[in-house]
Amino acid sequence: MRRCRGGKASAGPDRVAPVDQEQAVGPELGQLRAGLVAPAAPGVSIENPFNLVLTAICIAGVVLGLLLGGEKLWDVMGWTWAILAIVAAVATAIPSFSSVIGLSEKIGNDIQSIAVAFLGLWWVLFVMPRIQTDQAFLATIGVFAAGALVWRSRSTADVAED
Repeated sequence: MRRCRGGKASAGPDRVAPVDQEQAVGPELGQLRAGLVAPAAPGVSIENPFNLVLTAICIAGVVLGLLLGGEKLWDVMGWTWAILAIVAAVATAIPSFSSVIGLSEKIGNDIQSIAVAFLGLWWVLFVMPRIQTDQAFLATIGVFAAGALVWRSRSTADVAED
């Protein structure tokens, strides 16, 4: 008897002992079943272009709110908070591209929700005290678009589950 893959014995030169199914497909099957990894997409496919428009408004509002004006919000709050706000605004796009980057829809929506919660906190701490400025108006539009985006993503995820 010879030893084959996985340490199983074969009955002869032509017969190979069956390999465990998990071993044959690799660890991705367990991750796919757990919802940690999305199935591979054949190409870039955007299912909801309105969500991309809201994402663009969110990113543009936050970035322009930070960088425009005489006294820039970027300078007032410090670069750390400003960069975190930009990263959170960009993270709102993750559910639109979750299948392309290999994340499940649930994880993409969770990341988006955390990013929008951070943007809300950022708005209360840094934008609301300067609400009379044009920069605050742009940042408010960006944060509002992020909230609308997470609301739409959650409501379409709930419909998909039913």
